[in-house]
Amino acid sequence: MAVPVSGGWRRLAAAGALLEVCEEVLSPGHPLTTRVRENLETLEREMNQPPAPSPESSDE
Repeated sequence: MAVPVSGGWRRLAAAGALLEVCEEVLSPGHPLTTRVRENLETLEREMNQPPAPSPESSDE
């Protein structure tokens, strides 16, 4: 797993906590819970991508 920077851990923790609340208060199949879960998965995928190369390192 890549190491998240600039508050990434906090965002993941907050999204995970929100998902838990939605599952508990609403239901795992509720549309809002489903949307929160999808957004959490997207955030996790984005944070696990390697960093893009910096413009200074391009050969152009």
